Amino acid sequence: MAGHVNLDALIPREDFDITDPTFDSSSPKQTVSVTDLRRGDFLFSALRKPDFQRETSQWDSSKVVDFVESFLTGDLIPSVILWRNPNGYTFVIDGSHRLSSLAAWINDTTATVKYQKTSMKVSFQTNKEMSLQRLVSKSKKLGPYADYELATRSPEK
Repeated sequence: MAGHVNLDALIPREDFDITDPTFDSSSPKQTVSVTDLRRGDFLFSALRKPDFQRETSQWDSSKVVDFVESFLTGDLIPSVILWRNPNGYTFVIDGSHRLSSLAAWINDTTATVKYQKTSMKVSFQTNKEMSLQRLVSKSKKLGPYADYELATRSPEK
């Protein structure tokens, strides 16, 4: 499972001063859970990386899988530092590799994603060779997020 996984485009880069009149900045949540990283969820759509943060492409595939396994087994995970700007966007100050790895697993997102520059939205590409689910399928402890979600709702299944 060698080779770096590029998760950089999962959380778009922005300047701290970003403003968007169409963005709904109201969020009653004060805490974050893993389900908040689902595509379309308020937190996931509001997440941004500051322009100065390094690319989220330093981890190889085995590190991504090991991290998600650690998350599932309840191992100690270093804190993620988030900052919410006055316009409602949540910036990842520290932890973009961790959040991106979980978001890629939860959303069954391809490891390589590309920006659509026109609207600054992310286009998720389908590529069987790079699918994060393909990487996690090689893990003895880790399976698709859909299986995890089913097990948490219906343990008998």
